[in-house]
Amino acid sequence: GDSLAAKMGVTHIARDVFLDDDMSEAAVARQLAEAERIARKQGYAVAIGHPHPATIAVLKRWLPEVKARGFAPRHILDVGANVGAWTRSAASVYPEAQITMVEPQQHLVAPLTQLCQELPHVNLRSVAAGASFEQRDLHVRAQRRRLLHQQPLLQELS
Repeated sequence: GDSLAAKMGVTHIARDVFLDDDMSEAAVARQLAEAERIARKQGYAVAIGHPHPATIAVLKRWLPEVKARGFAPRHILDVGANVGAWTRSAASVYPEAQITMVEPQQHLVAPLTQLCQELPHVNLRSVAAGASFEQRDLHVRAQRRRLLHQQPLLQELS
């Protein structure tokens, strides 16, 4: 984590806000408000969330609202881009922002590369973060892998 990266002298950023530890819409909205407050204070915020129904619903409402309040990110980082749902949603609201997707799962590279061709301000880094600089095999449990291929999330965020 953050302390290991600092100890190793690796340039890094740490999460400011976890959006959906409490998966209620009210809690996610409070966490997004906190991320916005931090971003306005320090110039950026790192918020982590998952594609839970409440998180998706709140993000769909929040993105245009925060844009109306003058929030204009220059760069958006989608770590764990999966099928690119968050990237598509963010790109539709912030077409002027540079978006970098980070996704290590090789079976997702082709569709994400296609997304980069559709949206020229989006790029892909097929890497993962770890405690050391080395090449490793990535293993995904079969149950989780099935979830990766479900497409309704794309429609929900679109």
